[in-house]
Amino acid sequence: MVIIVMMMVKLVMSDNDDDDGRGREGGRGEEGQRGEKEEVEKRKEEEEERKRIRKMRKRKRRQRKGRKKKRRRKRKIKKKRRKRKIKRKRRKRKRRKQ
Repeated sequence: MVIIVMMMVKLVMSDNDDDDGRGREGGRGEEGQRGEKEEVEKRKEEEEERKRIRKMRKRKRRQRKGRKKKRRRKRKIKKKRRKRKIKRKRRKRKRRKQ
């Protein structure tokens, strides 16, 4: 009885052994390779998409920075003009008083 059970266990174990450890693809069949190629292609496309998005964000950031600098420069120029205008008015007033 014990011997029969041992034989059955050995049979079951040997049936499970023919698995190569390559998953459900069934080794290196055409389906497995095709699936792998599609996976690689998909990964490449995703990577390119991420790269494109990153580039776009970088460009937008640079544009924002440029606009900020331009605004700052304009503000500075306006401030200087205002100061000059005030100085001119003061000079005119002083001249009138004399």
